[in-house]
Formats: sequence, structure tokens, C-alpha cells
Amino acid sequence: METIELYWGLHNLTRLKDETSLTRVRKDEFKTHMDILEILERRLVKLIQEPCLKSPTQELAIYKLFGYASLQHSLAFLHDQIGLPLLRLQSDRMREVLEMVDAPSLTKQYPEMILWVLVMGGIGGFGSSGQIWWANQVASLCVSLKIRGGVEISAILREFLWTELYQSPAIEKFWTHVAEAQGIVGGYEIRRLGDDVSLGMFNVISMIGREV
Repeated sequence: METIELYWGLHNLTRLKDETSLTRVRKDEFKTHMDILEILERRLVKLIQEPCLKSPTQELAIYKLFGYASLQHSLAFLHDQIGLPLLRLQSDRMREVLEMVDAPSLTKQYPEMILWVLVMGGIGGFGSSGQIWWANQVASLCVSLKIRGGVEISAILREFLWTELYQSPAIEKFWTHVAEAQGIVGGYEIRRLGDDVSLGMFNVISMIGREV
């Protein structure tokens, strides 16, 4: 029940962020919901730190991965300023969890969620030595699911947890790595910024542009 409530909370805030970031809706509308976001993030941290998830079993690993990926999504795309080192650290921790369990088995049980977890790990791993690893994992899963390109990925994840900001300009390098690992050219449409959109609304986008 806790994970379902956390999911829907993030899902609704993400839809609102897309509206305020990519349209002409008043840009201060999202800021009125920051108190809700803060509560959600505290609950996510509590979930990650549950004693039973310290060294999660195969059955419980998905909850820790969901917690890390959700926090990654929130920090990277729903905040104004978050340092990249924190996102990279979380990517490393997500990888540790994936490497201590039977990841293929988890993927069979939760294909959409694991695909999203891998995307979050890759986005948070920008500029780190693990970036290619995440891209290879996404590409491998796409082959298993018989999907190619960003349009098909977004179609699968749109009803799970997806934001158009995943296709923002500074994420292009990660998607290029995924395409190369799949052996395809292009296939990942990038959402360009309009003149009326503040770069600050893209959070991790502006940070990556400065640090990478």
C-alpha cells in the first residue's frame, strides 16, 4: 500500500511538472506543491532505510529499487537545484542492489518497472564511469522486450512513471549510448526547449550542462 501511494503521489506531481515546464501554464503553480513533494521524499527515504531492505532478499529488492529510482526521479526532475554527485551516488547504490540479486528474474516479474529503474540509473549516472553500463542494461532489456527507440520506451512507461523531461537536450548523450548499444542510429527524439520555457524548470538539465 505504501509503495502504491508513493507512486501515485509522484505520478500526479510529475504530470503537473510537465504542464508547468513544457507549456505556457504559470511557472509558479508547481511551487505550491513543494510541501507535498517534501513529504513524499521523506517517505521514500524511510522506505529505502527499512531494516528489512538493508540487504534485501530477491522478493524485497524491487521495493528498494523503486525507492531509489523514485527519489532519483524526484530529485532530478521535480526540484530546482540538486547536485549531480548525489544522483551519481544513488545510481551506484541502485547498481549494487541489481548486482546482488537475480536481475533477470526481477525483470520477468516487473519488466516496466525495471526498465524505468534502468533509465533512472542511467540519467543519474551522467558523467560517471557507470554511464555506459546503464546504457547497455537499457539496450539489453529493450532487445528482450522487442522495443527500439525512445518513442517505444516512452509508450511502455507512459502509464507507469514518465516525464517528457526524460527527453530533454542534456539527456541526449545517454540516449545516444543506448542507441549505440542497440546497434541503431537515432530513434530517440529529443524535446527541444521553446523560447518561453525557463531552463531552470529542467533542473538536472541545467546542472548536467554545467558539469559534463
